[in-house]
Amino acid sequence: MSSRTRSFITHALAAVCLAATASIFAADRPEDQQLVVEAQQTYDRFLQDPDFPWIKKHRQEAFGYLIVPKVVKASFIIGGSGGHAVLVVKGAKGWMGPAFYNFGTASAGLQAGIQNMEGVMFIMNKKGLDSLMAKSLKFGVDASIAIGPVGSGVAGDADFVVFMRSKGLAAGGSVNGSVVDPAEKLNNAHYGKEVTPIDIVVTGSVKPMKTDAPLLSSVAK
Repeated sequence: MSSRTRSFITHALAAVCLAATASIFAADRPEDQQLVVEAQQTYDRFLQDPDFPWIKKHRQEAFGYLIVPKVVKASFIIGGSGGHAVLVVKGAKGWMGPAFYNFGTASAGLQAGIQNMEGVMFIMNKKGLDSLMAKSLKFGVDASIAIGPVGSGVAGDADFVVFMRSKGLAAGGSVNGSVVDPAEKLNNAHYGKEVTPIDIVVTGSVKPMKTDAPLLSSVAK
């Protein structure tokens, strides 16, 4: 890849990340709190969607969820997508989190258009959960994914089962090759000190905020 192409990709990702968070910054709540609210709304929409009965049937099998309230995909020759994700994990004494992540992809090709996506990723095993504790994770490389079925089909044996959609249409394939890494500034701002995802969802050394209760209640139902 040439330096010029890398430069285009960098600028494309920067642009879509800014677009993805524009509505969040405009909200009355701080960004971290707004993401928690939007994560709950996204989770509830997928849970109630009659096109995805697999979610209701298998949600108790999940180790946790990586919820993506909004990903903005903008592309023209050089494509890319960006946004944030919210991690919640099932612990021995109840649900733990949220931990915040950056979410993004970069791709090249003859593309055009801007697309908003949202999604819920089921963490199906310990390997999937452990992969999120690393500095970064690339789906399809560091962890396997299966696209969540429309209807009651079989999702397959994978570390993550991914449900993504754009304007009501399934778009799960868009996740393959995506990279997630901890959003340190959001995590630190939310808990008022320097923390890592391990502190939040593994050791439990920090406790959820009061504003996190609706999200944790939704996933625990």
